[in-house]
Amino acid sequence: MAANRKVPAPPAISTTTAPDKPEPAVRLSPLFTPAFMYVMFAMVVLRRIYGPLPQFIAADLGTSVALVAQSLTVETIFSVAAALLISPLADSLGRRPVILVAIAVRTLGAGLIWLFPGIPTLFIGAALLGFGNGIVFPQIFSTVGDLFKSQPRDRLIAWLLVISRFAFLAGPLASGFLAEAFHWSAAFAAGSLVSVAALVLAWSVTPRGTTRPGSLPAVITTMAGAYRHLIGDRVTTLTLIANIVFVVGGYGIDVYFGAFVAFSYGLSPDQVGLLLTVGPAVAMISTWISGRIPARRRGWALVGASVIFSPPLAILLNFPVGPGFAIAMSAVWSFGVGLRSASLNATVLDLAPEHRGAITGLMQVSYSAGIMLGSALGGVALALGGYSAMGIFFSCCTLVSALLFAIAWRGIAGRVQELGQ
Repeated sequence: MAANRKVPAPPAISTTTAPDKPEPAVRLSPLFTPAFMYVMFAMVVLRRIYGPLPQFIAADLGTSVALVAQSLTVETIFSVAAALLISPLADSLGRRPVILVAIAVRTLGAGLIWLFPGIPTLFIGAALLGFGNGIVFPQIFSTVGDLFKSQPRDRLIAWLLVISRFAFLAGPLASGFLAEAFHWSAAFAAGSLVSVAALVLAWSVTPRGTTRPGSLPAVITTMAGAYRHLIGDRVTTLTLIANIVFVVGGYGIDVYFGAFVAFSYGLSPDQVGLLLTVGPAVAMISTWISGRIPARRRGWALVGASVIFSPPLAILLNFPVGPGFAIAMSAVWSFGVGLRSASLNATVLDLAPEHRGAITGLMQVSYSAGIMLGSALGGVALALGGYSAMGIFFSCCTLVSALLFAIAWRGIAGRVQELGQ
C-alpha cells in the first residue's frame, strides 16, 4: 500500500464544509488542491506545446516535418515504458518521490530542447518528456485517490480534468504565439519554466510518507505481484480493454477532424483552429458534471457516453452539411467524452485501491495504445474508403466500447458496493 497513506488522519471534519470543497482523508496543506491543479495544468501544457511547432522546427533545422514528427513516437514509447515500469513503484516507494522525479525529468527534457535546439536534443528531450509523462499523470490521480474519499475525491478528479482541458487549449495557442514572436525553442523555454514552478509546488504540498520501502528485490516482487493480480482480474482487464476501444474512436477522431473540416468546407487554418476549440470547451462542462455522478450511477455514465459519442461520428463524416453542423456534432461528441472522464478515473481507483500506482499506470498505457491504434486504423479506413468509412469505423468502436463497459459494470458495481460508496 502507498507509503503516503500512512499520514495520521485529522480530527473529524465538520459537516458544515462547503459541498464543493474536497474533504481530505488526511491533514494536508491548504494549498494542496490549487497546487495540484497547477501541476496538472503545467504538465498538460508541456505535453501540448508541440502541436503548432513541427513546421517551424523542420524549417529551422533544415529537415523534414516527417522526421521531426517522429519525436512524438519516441515520446509515446518512453511514456508507455515508464507507465509500466516506474509508476507501479509508487505503491512501495510512496507517491511523493516518484511524482517529483517525474516532474523533474520532464523539466529537464524541455530545458534541453530549449537550450540546445537540434535534432539530437529534440529526440533526447522527447524521450525525457515521455518518460516523465508516463509517470506524472498516474501519480496525480493516485495521490488524489490516496488522500480523498468517495464523492469529494470524484469532484477533485473532475476539476483536475477540467483544468487539463483548459491547458489542452492554452498550450498550442501559447506555443504558436511564442514561436511566431521569438523562436520555436521559446515554447519549450516556457514549458520548462512552468514545470519548475510545478516541481516546487508539488514538493511543498505532497505529503511525505512515514514508512521506508523495502529492498529493491522486494519492491520488484511487489510490482510483479500487482500486475499478476490486475491482469488476472477479469473486471479490471475488461475495463482497460473497453477504454482502449473507446479511445480508438473517441480520440482517434481528434487526429483527423481538422483535416476533415478543412477538406469538406474549404476552411482556412485560423477558421479550423477556432472550430477545434468548441469541443474542448463543451467537454469542460460535461467533465464537471461527471464529478457529481454518484458511484452507483457511474456505469450509466460510461455506457451512455459511448452511445452519445457514436452517432455524431457516423453522421458528421457521411453528411457534411456545413461548418455549423460540424460544430454542433463536435459539441455533442465532446459532451460524451467529458461525461465519462471523472467516472472512469474514479472507477479505476476503486478497482484496485491497494495497487493504485499499477492500475493508473495501466490506464495511462490504455490511453496511449488507443491513440496510436486510432491514428493508425483511422488512416487505413481513410485510405480505403474516405472520411465516410473512417467515421463509420470510429462510430463502431465507441458502440463496442459501450457494450464492453456494460459487461464490465456488473463486476465493478460489486466492488463499489464493497467499498461502501
